[in-house]
Amino acid sequence: MIIVINAAGSTELIHSILSDVAPPSVIKSVRLAYARDYLAGKGVYAERELPTMIMVDLNMKPPLGRDLVRWIRDAAYLSGIPVVGYGYSWMADELEAVKDLAHVRTVELPRAFEDVRQVMLEAMTPYLETV
Repeated sequence: MIIVINAAGSTELIHSILSDVAPPSVIKSVRLAYARDYLAGKGVYAERELPTMIMVDLNMKPPLGRDLVRWIRDAAYLSGIPVVGYGYSWMADELEAVKDLAHVRTVELPRAFEDVRQVMLEAMTPYLETV
């Protein structure tokens, strides 16, 4: 399962991109406000399935995405799960802040919307075999 942790507005984009390579049943979107509880299996998420890949929208108000990626890397039970952090060039500081963490790949999205799909697919392809 792929979990997408995102800000409002990017859900449809990511689902559209992922639909080319993964069935909708393996894609789950979680809003940032619930991400830690979901990943930790707390409360209503106690029966959740651990993802095989985590995608984090770094376009969220800094430092929210960056802090979440660091929290994911600090959680031992999530340590082997690859993370793709994505953001636009104006979020370069956020991309730079997480790129050296273990199992984290960062993706700078192009400004041209029609190019976003290809860039995201290229970034995710190495991890999709486990989905």
